[in-house]
Amino acid sequence: MPGLQVDFAHLILSLLLLALSASPASAEKMRWEGTLLLDLGSYSPMAFAGSGVATINSSSGGAQLQSLRIAGGITGSDTIPITDPYVSVTLRSLRISPQLGTGTLGPFWPVEPWPEAQLSRNTIPVRGSLRMCMLFPRCLSGSRIPLSRYSGIQAVGVGGTMTAGGSGDVRISLEAAPWTVYSTTLLVHTANGGTAAWTRSGWIHGPASHSSSAAKTNGALQLVTPLVVRSNSGMYLPGFASLTLRFVPEPGFLLLIAAGITGLICIHRSTTVRSRTRMQGKLHESRDSRTTHRQRRLHIDTR
Repeated sequence: MPGLQVDFAHLILSLLLLALSASPASAEKMRWEGTLLLDLGSYSPMAFAGSGVATINSSSGGAQLQSLRIAGGITGSDTIPITDPYVSVTLRSLRISPQLGTGTLGPFWPVEPWPEAQLSRNTIPVRGSLRMCMLFPRCLSGSRIPLSRYSGIQAVGVGGTMTAGGSGDVRISLEAAPWTVYSTTLLVHTANGGTAAWTRSGWIHGPASHSSSAAKTNGALQLVTPLVVRSNSGMYLPGFASLTLRFVPEPGFLLLIAAGITGLICIHRSTTVRSRTRMQGKLHESRDSRTTHRQRRLHIDTR
């Protein structure tokens, strides 16, 4: 029946929207999935995915994202070849092995006017190392630059300068800055002796792209930070790191929704079968009635 099918479709759509947008906004913990992206120079970006559980808004709850605390969840390792003939004479590849650390970001609300620092609690470091692979692309030799030091007090995403080879002839440093949800600009030295402005933007929004509901399921945010790798021999690699997090439903909640939809489908099919059976029965009764009526008329005529 068309009316029943339309109502059933609306019911299924409502349940799907509930699964995607409903949120345990008053809950303290939420699952997240995210990507850490490191983009240095003109080389291919390196992306690392992961997941974990975040503490949202401490224990106050609410749909407005105010603070966020995570405990790691992203790790990996990747190597990119250096194809620039000027640089690749000594530097053959870059190997980076990041580990997202434990820390807190906030407050996200109320929004501070630019250029004030939005995140006064900005303590999520990126640990691990960046290795400059010299002579051999497979990193048989090279300088290892830590992405953090002093237990994360200085780190990518927090700020500071990490150095390798301080007592040797070659000194390589990584200059980092804190995470931001604003746009950040890096002045880059060009080959002709000038400068160019590279810009990356952070953002925060909820399921319907409203920042006032970012603490709900399907809320998301992107944090960005500039960084520069340089050496005393003239090597210069500017770039950015970005951390994108999206809050996702609990697996049990999705299973509950799936079970509910499956049950409704079974009920719908059962109702449809019974409806068809009744209609077929009525058709048979109508045919039998017409047949009997014809037989009676034939019997009268023959008399």
